[in-house]
This record gives sequence, C-alpha cells and structure tokens, in this order.
Amino acid sequence: MHRPAPAVTELRDILCIKTERTVRNDNTITHERKLYQLQEALAGNKVIVEERVDGTMRIKTGNKRVEFRQIEARPQRKKQPTPLVRKSTAHKPSADRPWRRYPAARHICTTPPLAAP
Repeated sequence: MHRPAPAVTELRDILCIKTERTVRNDNTITHERKLYQLQEALAGNKVIVEERVDGTMRIKTGNKRVEFRQIEARPQRKKQPTPLVRKSTAHKPSADRPWRRYPAARHICTTPPLAAP
C-alpha cells in the first residue's frame, strides 16, 4: 500500500533549493551575490544550482555534475591589439600629365557671347 522510502541520495536531490542560471561567455555564473567559475566550457547554456540542506552546493547541467570554484572578481578580458590605421596617401598624378602642360586660362572660352537679335 505504501511506497518504499527513497534512498538517502535521492532525498538529497529532492530536498534542495534549485535555481536555474545562464552561463556567461567567460564561463561564470552568479548565485546569491557570489561569483563562480565553471571548470567546463558551457557558455550560453543553462545550469541548475542546487543548495542542499546540509549547506553544500552543486551545479548540474542535465544529469551531469559540473565542477566549479568560487572567485572574487570576474576574469579580465584579453585585450585585442588595435589595428594600425594607415594614413591615406592618395595618388597624386605626376607633373607631366597632358592636362598639366597647359595653363588653366587657355581652357576658358575667350570668344564674346552672341548678341541678342
């Protein structure tokens, strides 16, 4: 009539507070204002943080347990070197080009305008 009592390990899994967290790009999560570094690369995935009755904490993804450690500060991002911006050296045509041989005044029309009839 009654079900047999679950094993002690099952009770620990059942009697705990579970919260879902998203792993950041640097493989860290925050839980209760503390920062934890995951030992596996799970960036962008969801994990379950279990707070047990005895005060211990576990982090799981699916049924797999994830190793972690508490850290004080977020890992520093590696700075990528800024690319060198070269000044544009526009091509300057040489002095012997045909349009440079003649002065600009010769290209202006020197004939007087036609008189109106």
